[in-house]
Order: sequence, then structure tokens, then C-alpha cells
Amino acid sequence: MQVKLELFGYPTETPPINLWTQFRLLHHPTCKNNTLKRSILIIVKTAPERIENREAIRSTFGFSLENNYLTAGYSFRIVFVLGKPVDFIMDNLELENKKYGDLLIGDFTDNYYNNTFKFIHSIGLAHNYCNNGTVPFVLLLDDDYILLPWNLAVEVERHVTYERLYMGWRYDGLPFRSRWSKFRISISEYPFNAYPPFITAGAVLLSEQTVNEFYIAIQHTEFFIFDDVYAGILSYSLAIQPQHNPNFPPFPHHVKSINWWKTLIAAHGYSPRLLISTFNELIKKEFNKN
Repeated sequence: MQVKLELFGYPTETPPINLWTQFRLLHHPTCKNNTLKRSILIIVKTAPERIENREAIRSTFGFSLENNYLTAGYSFRIVFVLGKPVDFIMDNLELENKKYGDLLIGDFTDNYYNNTFKFIHSIGLAHNYCNNGTVPFVLLLDDDYILLPWNLAVEVERHVTYERLYMGWRYDGLPFRSRWSKFRISISEYPFNAYPPFITAGAVLLSEQTVNEFYIAIQHTEFFIFDDVYAGILSYSLAIQPQHNPNFPPFPHHVKSINWWKTLIAAHGYSPRLLISTFNELIKKEFNKN
């Protein structure tokens, strides 16, 4: 109800529990492609010390996107989202951002259990990218994923910006209660027996409409430690259905296997070296096809 009221310009009945002003940023990315209707913002979740992953992305699908190679008429912008370093020198990140202008650094300590802050900052950036309103589409991606931009463009072409799009690899899961599990959640933290359906955090495709609704819902939804489950909680509260797409597998996909690369959009499990070699093979296949 609070989201509907705010979407239509009415005051909410209860005050927000999260204010966007509390999610401070230390560094913003530079503005590119912020006035184009046929544009896709890609926000890559990374960590301060994972510079090799960022460089591999910049030299592969990042290079393809920034130079509009095989992008079906869409303009792309890649941004990396991360928190403050613990064992990594902040000066190095500042130099990296000065060189590339593509880092979104939040004012929080970067660790696994703060990934939800990265998700929140990603929604904040997509909601008002470069003070020019919400982007038409946004893809949230992990830095160990491969991305095939031409297949992403084909998928986006099937949708409209006012669709309530929340797409990727859908997961229906249960909370882990074991004290030894990395994913442990106590009953006091989450008293229900099952999570709402959610899209695994490695690759999530959102429309402008969904970004706008998530942006408002975040203000009225308690923080949850796992970012993909948190997005699922938001979508459940908004009655947005997570759409499963098998072309976003959360496991490695090899170029020579069953020609799945023809429709594959993004896949998990790529080291910097494997990303570079695999993407170069795919580029050759794509150019030879044309």
C-alpha cells in the first residue's frame, strides 16, 4: 500500500524505516548514455581487491558494450558497485576510478554480509541515473559472470519499460538453520519456513517500472542479510512475479557444449582468464555467423 501511494504521488500512511539519505556514497561513476531511450545499465557487484575481475570485464564484454559492438542498437553503460576496503588501499580505488570513472563506492565495509547494501545502492543509481530519471532496463551482475551482450539485447527487445520485469534464474529455497552454515539465518531473524521465490543474485534483469517500485519499497522494508532473498522479499510484498529464464544459469557454461551459447545471456563461474578466453571464442563465432 505504501508503494502504491507514493507511486501515485500521495503521502504514505506510515513513515519510512529506511531513508535514502542514510545510504551514503563515497564515489560516483561518471555519466554516459544517460539520455538514451534504448539503453541498458549494467551494474556489476565486485569487491575492492578483485581488480583482475574488473579488468577482465572491461577488456571483454565491457569493451564490446562501450564501443557498441554487436549490441543490436542498444547503448550500454557498465558500473562496478563495491564498499570500503578492509585490507585494500582506498587510494588504489580512487586512482582506478579516476582512470575509468566506473566505480560506485558505498560508505560501508565491503564483505559478503553487506551485499544487500550493494543491491540497495544499485537500485538507487538505476532509479535516478545521472539525475536524469530511471534507466529503461538494468542488469545486476556478479564479477565472475560472463555476459553475451547481443543475447541480452534480444531478450530486452521482448519487454517494455513499464512491465514489472524481475528476471533471471529463479530459486525457491528454505532458510538454513545450521549454526555452521555460511547462509545461516536464525528464527529471530526470519521466522518463516520458506523464502519467497527470488532470482539468484548473480544476474538479475529489471525494468524501469520494477526499479521504481523497488526503490520505494526499500524505504519500507527491513534490511535482510542476503541480497537476493531481500529482492525476493521486495517482489513478494509488491506482488511482482520472479520470471525464470534458463539463459541466466548460476553455473559455468562452456562454449563447445550443445550450442547453448546461441541463446545464453549470462553464466556464473568465470575467472578473469577463463572469461577472456571464452568471450574471445564467442566473439569469433558471432562475427563468423554474420
